[in-house]
Amino acid sequence: MSVLNSLIFKNKLFSTAVKHVYLQKGCCSSKPVEAKPPPQSTNYSDIHRRLHPPNNLERKMLVWTGLYKKLEDVPKIVPVETIEKARNKMRIKVSNWMMAATVVGCIIMAITGKRRAERGESIAKMNEDWHKEMNKIQK
Repeated sequence: MSVLNSLIFKNKLFSTAVKHVYLQKGCCSSKPVEAKPPPQSTNYSDIHRRLHPPNNLERKMLVWTGLYKKLEDVPKIVPVETIEKARNKMRIKVSNWMMAATVVGCIIMAITGKRRAERGESIAKMNEDWHKEMNKIQK
């Protein structure tokens, strides 16, 4: 049992709250381990904030996505999360425009195909004519 206790308490992944519950259930000794509250004045989001100097394309993306009004408004160092947010918005915008262009292209091809069918043109007929020309050239 002492080997199990030493493994549990030496493991850094176990939080003090888990150790407290483990001890309260009577698995080890009767001494509960006090859970220490985290310091209240520390802002962890500021500590782990990653900053990045944006290049020209990233500056334009920050403006195009509406995060900044003008290129001059973009600071020299921007949080990585802000750049990722702009990239994601641009990725969505580009994919939406590509979907719209695909739909428009499909409609145009359907219309031109119907017009050619009305004129009597078809891919099979074009292929047949091409083969006739090639046979004439080879003879």
